[in-house]
Amino acid sequence: THLNLRAGAALKETFANEFKSFSDGESMLFQYGLEAVGEYKRRLQRGSEFKSRVDLFYDGSGLDSIDYYWDNSLSSKIMKGVHFVLSYKVRYDRDASPDVQRMNSMSMGVVYSFL
Repeated sequence: THLNLRAGAALKETFANEFKSFSDGESMLFQYGLEAVGEYKRRLQRGSEFKSRVDLFYDGSGLDSIDYYWDNSLSSKIMKGVHFVLSYKVRYDRDASPDVQRMNSMSMGVVYSFL
C-alpha cells in the first residue's frame, strides 16, 4: 500500500481547438491557483494492482469552480503475457465544459518483453 499527497501553487493551461467560450475566442487559457494531488496504489494479490489518483485545482474564484480529475484503474495479470485492465475516470473543468465527464473502459492486452 502506498499513499502520496502533495499540494502547492500551480499554473494551469487549458487548450481548446473548437470550444473557445472561456477566453473571448482565444484557444488557450492560463490560470494561477492552488493544486492538490493524491495518489494511492495497492497490490491486491499476486499480479493485481489498484491505482487511484485525484487532482484538484482551485483558482480562487469560488468553491464551485474547483476543477478535479479522478482516475482509477484495476489491473490484473490473467496469465503469463496477458493483462486485463478496468478503468474509471471522472473529469470536471468548468472552463472546458459545464458537465462532469466520465469514462469507463475495459481492456485486455498481450505483453511481450524483448529483453
